[in-house]
Amino acid sequence: MASSATNHGTSSSPKPFSTFVAACFTLNYVMGTGILALPWAFHEAGIILSCGSLAVVCVLGILSSDYLLTAMARAEAVTSFQSSESTRLLLHNNNNNNNTPLMVHNRKFEITQLCRLFLGRAGERAYAISAPLYIYSILWAYTTVFGKAMSHSLPVPGIGDSYLIYVGVFSSIVVPLSFLEMPEQVSVQVTLSVCRFVMVFIMVLTPALVGLSSHHSASHGHYSFGGQTTPNGTPLWDTTGIPHMLPVVVFSVILHHTIPTLALEVGDKSNLHNVFGMTLAICIAAYTIIGLVGSWFFGADVEQS
Repeated sequence: MASSATNHGTSSSPKPFSTFVAACFTLNYVMGTGILALPWAFHEAGIILSCGSLAVVCVLGILSSDYLLTAMARAEAVTSFQSSESTRLLLHNNNNNNNTPLMVHNRKFEITQLCRLFLGRAGERAYAISAPLYIYSILWAYTTVFGKAMSHSLPVPGIGDSYLIYVGVFSSIVVPLSFLEMPEQVSVQVTLSVCRFVMVFIMVLTPALVGLSSHHSASHGHYSFGGQTTPNGTPLWDTTGIPHMLPVVVFSVILHHTIPTLALEVGDKSNLHNVFGMTLAICIAAYTIIGLVGSWFFGADVEQS
């Protein structure tokens, strides 16, 4: 234990993440391109079903993050128990104190390791196949959204379709960042978190101002958003849209594959539940506001992404 504490305190060791920094990382992991499809999803299923689904998915997301943290703590205990050096000490401690809580420590357990430990080789192979498919699909989606949005908003003069150019720009930004260790990304991640809050504020404020001003302006055209001056409205309840809404809602709260890596960097590991739970709850609140305002204002004209 003394050796571990000494190594952790050397000047060459990276500083552990504070709760704020860990929350910024978590926010950036959760809030991605899925946010752009929420107004469309809300309109498809209605605001009551969509809000209820978001609440249920939020609870399930927090519970599953807690289950993952518990699995990491149990893996720590199992691995320590299996080591020949600590077996006698653990047995002695268990005989004297049977209420010792399981804790996440400074040993990193990837989800593939947890699957192998608790689900066997079949569980490990299942996750090892599905996780890369999901991650590469997400990367493909991010690249497509960036390329299409930028080529539409800022087309390169003299070039008919600048999509591939912006794909190259996106790659030149993302690929170098992917080689950085997490402590080296702190300033970038905090800045991106601030940008996300600014983005949410703009996405909510601009249509809300236009929609509210239409009710107080005699001309109904004092403000406009893309030529639209009045809100189109959205249904309260439409069960036929559940197959369209539910995948968007579930996709927008996925962060669990990043929990083991992020948990390793957090200094106060007793606060991990609050870091992931509260950040996810904040994201869900932002999602709800964006979905409500976007679907209410754009209605049937809302874009899918």
